[in-house]
Amino acid sequence: MQILDPARHEPLAAAWDEAAARAAVRRIAADTLASVDADGWPVHPQDDPKAPGEHRHRLYDGAGGVIWALRHLAHEGAIAAVPAFDTLLDGIVERNAAALAAADRGSFFMGDTGLELLRWQARREPAALDRLQALLTAQLEHPSLEPLWSFPGSAVAAVHLAEQQGDARWRSLLEAALRRLQQTLITDPESGTPVWEQDLYGRRTRWLGAGHGLAGNVYLALRARRLVAPELLAPLVDAAYTTLAATALRGEGGAWNWHPMIDAARVAGRLPLVQDCHGAAGILARLADAPRTPAWDELLLAAGETTWRAGPLNKGPSVCHGTAGNALALLKLWQRCGDAVWLDRARALVAHALAQVETARTRHGHGRPSLWTGDLGVACVAWDALAGRGRLPLLDVF
Repeated sequence: MQILDPARHEPLAAAWDEAAARAAVRRIAADTLASVDADGWPVHPQDDPKAPGEHRHRLYDGAGGVIWALRHLAHEGAIAAVPAFDTLLDGIVERNAAALAAADRGSFFMGDTGLELLRWQARREPAALDRLQALLTAQLEHPSLEPLWSFPGSAVAAVHLAEQQGDARWRSLLEAALRRLQQTLITDPESGTPVWEQDLYGRRTRWLGAGHGLAGNVYLALRARRLVAPELLAPLVDAAYTTLAATALRGEGGAWNWHPMIDAARVAGRLPLVQDCHGAAGILARLADAPRTPAWDELLLAAGETTWRAGPLNKGPSVCHGTAGNALALLKLWQRCGDAVWLDRARALVAHALAQVETARTRHGHGRPSLWTGDLGVACVAWDALAGRGRLPLLDVF
């Protein structure tokens, strides 16, 4: 069975070199700092600006994510100290909110929640904590039931706050989010397994992957596992395994992949993706902390095998839908199983992603200043590859 689309990938064409990777991280940061203007960073052509000179402010692909990444890399010692970005942080929530529907302002990646967390981390203003509590509470009723816009994503802010700030209200919010996930599980009419049905972009879909679906939802439970009672985790983790095992497309040599959704009519005749937002790489990256059982080991190793066989994505180097995201998945597998082959494979993909960054910079005349769709995410993954670890930007570390 063919379980991936070779046309979306390209041969591996770069070799890992530690010194070159360190230099590339510094070069990405320097290019980003050199391109800032009074409003942040102009949207790169590959991010489909609505008009020339458009600026975005959110964490996912706007100024918020760029500021976070530069601060993170400086804190890690990857680059020199960076400016405080006080002028950009002033009003960043309000500028971003102007482009959002009221119901979506609680989004972690796209809305107020992530930006409020960023501003709190930079300034430690107590009022920001009250705003975050209100946002997270309201998000529990968001209908999309997925990580990009709804509470399975925004509640990650409560994880960070519980770890960094310690107030019991964040654990309470996490418990409420996990109970809400349990309450909204349904039985899929096609597979007969537990799923969530997303109400997203005017359509109801049972998504499976990291970007909008089951794996992204269960990531919240795994990320919160040290903060909440085990009985809030087990039903969600068990549901994930049951559904992913039932819906896996199984190829030769123990490789597994998944369509983006459970919907036989919509996926008929299509080959599934292998990237972070949909397919094996994202499922591995979100669920790598699942229990160490033979069943989970088989599933996650099979996802890793598919990710490696697919090779670099010809769409580009990004975390969300590019080569760096697939490298990150293999770094996660290395951390889980300790087999150095996965570290070597991850670093090979990182080297290719860094080469893709340079190729794109030459083609466009400048870098792509974005965290999840651009160069800053690649820099974060490359820095972690140097240390032999895998961390999802904003999610595993904030």
